[in-house]
This record gives sequence, C-alpha cells and structure tokens, in this order.
Amino acid sequence: APPLQYLAGISGQGWDQVGAYAADTLVGAVEMNLGVVALVGLVAWYSRHERTGLSGHAEPSLPGSMLATLALAPLALTIMGGVALRTRTMPEMIIGTFALLPLLMIEVFGARGIDLLCRISVRVAIALTVGAAALSPAIGLARAFLWANAMKIAPYQEAAKEATKLWHERTSQPLSYVGGSDWYENAIAFYSPDRPHVFVHFDYARNLWVTPEAIARHGLLSVCVSNDAVCLAATAGFATPSTTRTEVALAHRFWGHLANRVDFVITIIPPRA
Repeated sequence: APPLQYLAGISGQGWDQVGAYAADTLVGAVEMNLGVVALVGLVAWYSRHERTGLSGHAEPSLPGSMLATLALAPLALTIMGGVALRTRTMPEMIIGTFALLPLLMIEVFGARGIDLLCRISVRVAIALTVGAAALSPAIGLARAFLWANAMKIAPYQEAAKEATKLWHERTSQPLSYVGGSDWYENAIAFYSPDRPHVFVHFDYARNLWVTPEAIARHGLLSVCVSNDAVCLAATAGFATPSTTRTEVALAHRFWGHLANRVDFVITIIPPRA
C-alpha cells in the first residue's frame, strides 16, 4: 500500500532502535493492562472454586486455540509490523490489542457458572469505582502539591495562549501553521482557539499538508524552548525580513500551584505581502 511504503521510506529508524521501541512497547502495554488482566484472572479463579450458586450448565465458548489467537495475534502483529516497517510504536497504540485477554483468562482458569461470574464482576467493579471516586480528591491534591514531578508540568496551555496572542498582535490573519519544540507544537495546535495545522519538525516530507506556498500565504509561528538548538536552527531557515522574535518565560499554574518556569523563543513569520 502506498501509505505504508511512504511510512517505511521516511522512518529512518535503525534495527537497534526498532528493537528497543518494540521492547518498550511490549513492557509498557503489559504494565498498562496487567492490572485488568490480573483482576479478571482472580475473579475467574474464584468463580471456578466457588461451589455455591453454580448453574451447573456448561457455557458455550470459542475453541481455546481460536480464542488465544484472537487475543494474542494483534499484539504480535503490531510488534512484527513495527519491526518490518522499522517504525516506532508506543504502548498507547496497542491498548486495543488486549481487548480479548480477559476472556482468555476466564477460559484458562476454566470458570463455570456465568451467573456467579457476573455477580462477582459487578461487585468488584462497583467497589473499584466507588473506591477510586472516594480517593480521587486526595490523590489529585497529592499529585499537585506533593508529587516531585508536579514541578515539571509543562506550560502547554499557557504557551498556546501567549503565542496566539503575540501572533494576533503582529499579524492580521488567523494562525494557520505552527511548529516548534516537541510536544509544544501539538499543544499549541490543540489549545489555540485558531486551531492551526502542525508543522512537525519543520519538515515538508513529514507534513504533506504543508507547502512553501501555504507558508508564504499564511505565515508560520514557531515556539521553541530557549535551549532547543535544533528547533531554533530549523526556524531560522524560514525567517524573512519581517520576522520577529520574542523571548518569554511561562509556568503552569493550577489551584495556587506554580510549576517550574520554562523559557521560550516565539518566532513570528508573518504572511508575505
């Protein structure tokens, strides 16, 4: 398929990188889904050994080999696809591949009596939901004021607001294209009320929706962290005589909590006349 050929052609990943990404993906996906699978396995095991309230009727089920294939093949194919195309995969991309693992665990433990299994599952789900809701305020406050990484929360919304404001102060057109340091470019596209297009890594080959003509017609906003030399150098390649650069310092604020300050260089390349 042409999209896959294109993806393989521009990935530029080495086999060592792909192997590391595949391992990280597998570990991350297992971590994110292990709790659910373990809980279902525990419920199924309990159902198998609980003798009261059993219906006594065998429940229809898929053959074990077919169920195992349906449950495990998506994970294996995702890893194999990433290796074959030498593309980076992330744990979030394969959350959906674990959809049938709970059913596989029920089959492995040989749970019987669907009514009993249903009652146990509903009780466990209610207990977890109520418990999580009761603890969520305390967890939220602890993460905001006691968690060490709370000071490192990036000012994504603040950067989007400030960059959009500067753009409108210096141009008469809505913001259409934005590039910048990793994560900030996407954050500005998401949070900015102008809903601009993202110019990822300032690379036309990776952004087929961006063309030199479009940049000349609509202009370009760049938001680089002040010590991001790669972003600053890429931005300089698009500079024009009317380009302006502004240095700002921003920090994320939430309920009186102030995270670490981040210094930015916001470059505005206005549309050409």
